[in-house]
Amino acid sequence: MDRLIAMNNLKNILVIVILGFSIHSSAQYDAFTYQGLLVDENTQAIANAEVELLVTISGDILVQWAYYKESHFITSDENGTISLNIGRGNLLEGTFESIDWLSSIPYLTVEYALNDNQRFRSLGTIPFEAVMFCLESKHVVCKNGYEGVQGPEGEIGPQGSAASNGAQGPQGPQGPQGPAGRPEMRMRDEVPSSNIISEGHVYLDNGANRADGKPGLRYYDGNNWIDLGGD
Repeated sequence: MDRLIAMNNLKNILVIVILGFSIHSSAQYDAFTYQGLLVDENTQAIANAEVELLVTISGDILVQWAYYKESHFITSDENGTISLNIGRGNLLEGTFESIDWLSSIPYLTVEYALNDNQRFRSLGTIPFEAVMFCLESKHVVCKNGYEGVQGPEGEIGPQGSAASNGAQGPQGPQGPQGPAGRPEMRMRDEVPSSNIISEGHVYLDNGANRADGKPGLRYYDGNNWIDLGGD
């Protein structure tokens, strides 16, 4: 999925950069990883911050038809990074298996609350731009089909010469774990359409739409775009 920056409430500015999604390493393929980065209005990482997240997967952008809802209580690491397995949180509504990945594109809604006695604030609702293969295959590819008609028996081939059995080789050592990927923000030269965003949306502009002509963040207050971080 494309990288996204979402923000809400200018009095207590918090930006969560959604780094991406990946399939959870499970034999059931019933979860996927959500990674993000907590940063302030100056794009500085917020380390060791406690945050509660509400995750909803719905069939519509207005979240009137929710397939699944769960909560997570997590703390950002020393780099401000957060990571959670969607499908492994505290169940609040529905089941992960009830999500319809095939008839339409589901939507993901994320809400957050800091330890500041404030209400939950929404980061907006975004569509899944592609159905993950393993989640789709669970519903389609992995289903048992009808048994086909048995074909005719083939002719017996010539017998080959017997070969000697080779010695079994030793098991090789496990390779080292690769380094963690670096967070990346995707810069845009077009303003996001107001049809798919809501109040509190933020994106990284390359300067084409900012008053100062410099790259930086832009915030949508529901009516207008506001340049952030300018001189």
